[in-house]
Amino acid sequence: MIRIMFLSVIILGIILTASIILNMYQIRKNRLLREEIASIRKAGTELTKNIKNTQTVSIPEKKDNSVAQPTPHIETKAEARKSGMEQKVLNLVAKYRKDIEEPDLPKIEAELIKFFDSQPKQPYYMLMDRRMIKEDRRLVIIGDTHCDYNSLSGIFEKLSLSSYDYFENAIFVFLGDYLDRGYTLFEYLMLLVGFKKLLGDRCIFLKGNHETIRYNSTLQELASSVQPVSTCPTLNEYCGKNKVFLSKFADYFSNLPIYILLKTQKGTDLLVHGGIPRDRYMDGFIISHDNAEMITDDERIKDAVLENMIWSDPTREKLRLQGASSRFEFGQDQFEKFAFNNKIDRIIRSHEPVENGVEPYYDNRLYTIFSTGGTKNKLTYYDSVINPVIGIMGVDGEIRFESILIKKVIQKNGFNSLNVILYDKEDAGSDPDILKLDDLHLNNEFFIINQ
Repeated sequence: MIRIMFLSVIILGIILTASIILNMYQIRKNRLLREEIASIRKAGTELTKNIKNTQTVSIPEKKDNSVAQPTPHIETKAEARKSGMEQKVLNLVAKYRKDIEEPDLPKIEAELIKFFDSQPKQPYYMLMDRRMIKEDRRLVIIGDTHCDYNSLSGIFEKLSLSSYDYFENAIFVFLGDYLDRGYTLFEYLMLLVGFKKLLGDRCIFLKGNHETIRYNSTLQELASSVQPVSTCPTLNEYCGKNKVFLSKFADYFSNLPIYILLKTQKGTDLLVHGGIPRDRYMDGFIISHDNAEMITDDERIKDAVLENMIWSDPTREKLRLQGASSRFEFGQDQFEKFAFNNKIDRIIRSHEPVENGVEPYYDNRLYTIFSTGGTKNKLTYYDSVINPVIGIMGVDGEIRFESILIKKVIQKNGFNSLNVILYDKEDAGSDPDILKLDDLHLNNEFFIINQ
């Protein structure tokens, strides 16, 4: 018995000694980590004093000898002051960074129903004549976002650092595909709709192919023919008891405008989700430059053309044979015929994920813009899109492209700082100045902010 007690004392002593050594090591490690973080943040503060342009978008040279457009030279704010509208947008971003739980859904449904009821029914076409705009009212063009809260909030936070007040002055055009694929449906929807409510007519939603949804009154659920589909099953599962909400949701998103005819000092642009219609409809209509309406003798042609315009994709071939599936391709000859018939100088569209976020075609007469992605953005379906972008157009019609997500440069409380250490909530401890990843909702991906 004495021998057993003696061995027990020895074992306890060894365990206690090991525990003390381990604790001392951890304390030392934490101290060194904090010293390293403090040193890096101090260096970052010095570095960002001299930051002018922190990121540019390089558009690779293409086989059609397209000339890459210059990226914007955008100055950031010298001070952290924000306008009333800008602060409201940032408050909205902060509000929906927290996950929406299932008990919150009845309130969310009621807010969305109120929004749907307040929106007037819109025609399938819109005319914007920027030649008449004398003040510096920029146009922000946003491609596919697909329920990606990180990318959408990143766009708003990035623009908030600009010396130009986008939220008080700019017009925002979304090119469609708000639904499906992304992983934060309710948070994303509330941010998107909240932004629209704040800006009103200065925020325009166009229809993408993922907005072709309907409410099946027999089954009393949402249905979509687009694959892969995630929004409809999610809403059916979590909101299926609220048939009014499901019906109004489908009615709003399925009836968004299809295209905008935009007149600038450089010419006439067409803003649309996909592109041009099939060959067989090409000579059956023209787009009026008086009001942007499609003029045709056959309503069936108009319906077919509108559907085609949310599905088509450009290729670098001169001519492209077109099959019978919903999604089809067109070549340069087909683009030039459509542009000639309708007196269109340029098309700005989305619909396709492109690695660099933007891709020019046909001697810079067509641009594809994609606004969700990021290799470490866990809320996007498109991690192959390394550099998602937005387009920024001045009143002169020049369009430039701006990155959304990149590592290392972040913003908190109006100040830039450099941070090259990725850490978890536990690492932050009680230090209020250390940014926590779950507070940012960024999942190890940091913003680079310029304008």
